[in-house]
Amino acid sequence: MSRLTGGCRPAWSTGTVTAIEPMSFDETVGHLSEAGLDFQPGESGGVLLYADRPPDGRSWRYTALAPTHTRLTELEVRLAATLGHEVL
Repeated sequence: MSRLTGGCRPAWSTGTVTAIEPMSFDETVGHLSEAGLDFQPGESGGVLLYADRPPDGRSWRYTALAPTHTRLTELEVRLAATLGHEVL
């Protein structure tokens, strides 16, 4: 994780977020980008999808990175709200 964030030691978690409706990979990434959640190289936080479109189009596996645990929780709450469902 520190390699992705330029040497920082971020808080991170992995999980699955279930979208309210099926989406393509590009649609899902677009929602993350519009919400400012997409991870950009060199930044200290964001969300990475680490698998292609799931068979159901809804159960997206992710890794979230943030500089603090508080910020990590905020990212995961925003991720769930962005895709319209809950983090499992």
